[in-house]
Amino acid sequence: MGMVGIEDRSQRPKSNVTPGKAVLFTTILMLATLTICEGSIRVWAYYFRSSYETYNSQKGRYEPVPGFHPTSGGRPLLVNSKGFIGPEFEKEKPQNVYRIFSMGDSCTFGAMDFAYPGLLHDRLNAEVTGRKFEVINAGVEGYHSGFALARLKEDVLQYTPDLVTIYVGWNDFMKVNPENHGDSRSYAWLGALMEQSYLIKAYKKVIFYYIRPLIVKPNVASTPEDLHAYDAFEPVEFRNNLLEMVGLLKSKNIKVLLMTRPTVVHEGMSYEEVVRQNVVFPWYGSAYSVNKLLSLHRAYNRTIRRVAEQENIPLVDLDAEFEKLNRNELFWDTMHPNEKGQKLIADQVYRKLIGMI
Repeated sequence: MGMVGIEDRSQRPKSNVTPGKAVLFTTILMLATLTICEGSIRVWAYYFRSSYETYNSQKGRYEPVPGFHPTSGGRPLLVNSKGFIGPEFEKEKPQNVYRIFSMGDSCTFGAMDFAYPGLLHDRLNAEVTGRKFEVINAGVEGYHSGFALARLKEDVLQYTPDLVTIYVGWNDFMKVNPENHGDSRSYAWLGALMEQSYLIKAYKKVIFYYIRPLIVKPNVASTPEDLHAYDAFEPVEFRNNLLEMVGLLKSKNIKVLLMTRPTVVHEGMSYEEVVRQNVVFPWYGSAYSVNKLLSLHRAYNRTIRRVAEQENIPLVDLDAEFEKLNRNELFWDTMHPNEKGQKLIADQVYRKLIGMI
């Protein structure tokens, strides 16, 4: 019986796609897909993330958008034409004005009647006679110490401040894994590249902010070893940025006031308290523990205190002041002070400033 209907395989055309070409094509396709995803996320983050902040491509960082902006919190934001929260002010400082700029992140950024710079502005002008004060809010959501340094150089110094307060560090803390910053610099370029990738940032936020809490609870055990996990750690880049800001201001005879960063997190916190207080843990695998978070938090504040002591500049130890009170009543989440917390910051800064101005 003949082989009718069976294909003669010898007559098939041979494929020109070698295994090497297939791998190359797949790699190119994957890279193209990743590039498109990276670009799409950047466009969204730069220009559509919020109505009151936009990305300045020349400066390489976000800045507030001038105008009147409603917010989900119910307090509208007024951003003046110079890109700072609050009313307009003259570029050339009037002779009778004492000008203060408040540098910071989202703990500083906020409506005039809510955030501590606005509260401080009102109190100084109400209680200190014979002088006029301008307290200008230079905080921007999402800023780490590097962005704060750039904003100081490029945006703030041109307005000749008399004094600058610095309350920054939470975004360094939340996004920079201390266990990836050892002595070896062999792969520093790769780490820097990854830090710049918005695709990786989005991936980390999805994994560590949204998914992780759904599948595993943070460690709330009272483990002494966790409480001392970062006793030897110093955030070098954060420290260097602080030192550069302080040195730059001192070189121009501008007074500086540093602040430590308070937190709602405390020893012995239960899982129920963690949930109730909206505690957010860093966006990396380590420090997913109340005591480890506290250890890392203390490392950053230890650096702030050392810089203040080394440079012989005033310090408002907000962390120590908040520890004297019921911190559960002073925060929205891990690090953002609520209305009572913001008032406490304004009070503490006011008391320190009275002896400086």
